[in-house]
Amino acid sequence: MFSGGMIFLAVLHFPNKSIATTDEVRAAFGSGAWLDGCVNRQRGDPQNNGVPDDILVRYCVCTGDNLSKVITVEELKVMAHTPYANFSSELRARIYTAGLSCLEEMRSKCMRDSASHVTCKQ
Repeated sequence: MFSGGMIFLAVLHFPNKSIATTDEVRAAFGSGAWLDGCVNRQRGDPQNNGVPDDILVRYCVCTGDNLSKVITVEELKVMAHTPYANFSSELRARIYTAGLSCLEEMRSKCMRDSASHVTCKQ
């Protein structure tokens, strides 16, 4: 679930931009509500069982950075005030696409052993 916090403040600070590409908005995706919500959703995904939190954080920061390059101010507003389950299919697709390269990066660095422990190269 994604809630207000820094993302909402970034929207208020940049109300006239159609694409939110400022460094301040990118920074909002690397911390606060976006990061907390993303990490919590990833922790709850059974596929991520055994994945250390630092790897989930790296994935979420990467996804947020990618998303910040293509997200619109309107979509930021939706993210700040709407539960993830109610996001439009278009917004969900943007989030999914933003995470694909990050997922590949994490997969290339991380290995799961026979006991389902995950280790990753820095």
